[in-house]
Amino acid sequence: MSITSFEGKKRGYTPDFAVFYSDSYETFYEIKPKHIAETEDFRKKFMFQKEHTLRIGKDLHVLTEDEIQIYPLLDNMKIIHRYACDDTLNPLQRNILTLFKKYGEL
Repeated sequence: MSITSFEGKKRGYTPDFAVFYSDSYETFYEIKPKHIAETEDFRKKFMFQKEHTLRIGKDLHVLTEDEIQIYPLLDNMKIIHRYACDDTLNPLQRNILTLFKKYGEL
């Protein structure tokens, strides 16, 4: 994503993924285990990167297993991911995927 100077050193940083919304809003996500995300060192670096991304008009969030491993969300997302690129879907399955694209928060 960018190269910034942190604690006197030039550092490159690329978030784990970006989300692009239909209204042109973009935000970045960093995925970390909770025990790492709670360390002072990580928080310090993360806040620096978040401030940088806000300056360029975007946002940055951290996700841990607490946000990702929510039953049944994780299981449902695994199923959707498995079929999302499958060319052998029937019309009903394609309609369901279309709904997820339209209403991604289901």
